[in-house]
Amino acid sequence: MPTISVAMIVKNEAADLAQCLDTVKDWVDEIIIVDSGSTDNTQEIAEQYGAKFYSHPDWPGFGKQRQRAQQYVTCDYVLWLDADERVTPKLRESIQQAVQQDTPNTVYDIPRVSEVFGREIRHSGWYPDYVVRLYRTNYAGYNDSLVHEKVVYPENTKVQKLTGDLEHFTYKSIHHYLVKSAGYAKAWA
Repeated sequence: MPTISVAMIVKNEAADLAQCLDTVKDWVDEIIIVDSGSTDNTQEIAEQYGAKFYSHPDWPGFGKQRQRAQQYVTCDYVLWLDADERVTPKLRESIQQAVQQDTPNTVYDIPRVSEVFGREIRHSGWYPDYVVRLYRTNYAGYNDSLVHEKVVYPENTKVQKLTGDLEHFTYKSIHHYLVKSAGYAKAWA
């Protein structure tokens, strides 16, 4: 059976990291975390889960940081997660089936449901927010974009939709929303 890695890029994710890793710790073969200069206990939490932890504080942007992380992946497949995301049991089953089937020239679209201020948004174009997050490590990878990076893959690729949700706890409060939005705006500028 092909192997699977979880890969993450993080910075100061101590508040969310354990909850994310709890959803994958028992069924993935490795966890790769590339940190961009955390000052909280992100590293200690990652190490409690047996993650391979690498520090790259010279922030080149989201796309290039993901490229760095992918270089550390040693498994056949890579599943990308953010610390504020959780894999549901149904999604786990769908991912495991896809990896077991090992279909050539395929990347996998995962339905993501976002929770904003404590409420899931399943309307207004927010759901299902399909994101390509699973693929063969040697087949695809992220582009160089500073923000809103995307997975790039060969033209003849099949994009297969998985079932089950990736829960995304995107904004915890108005303050969190404003800080996060300002950060993205600054990066775009």
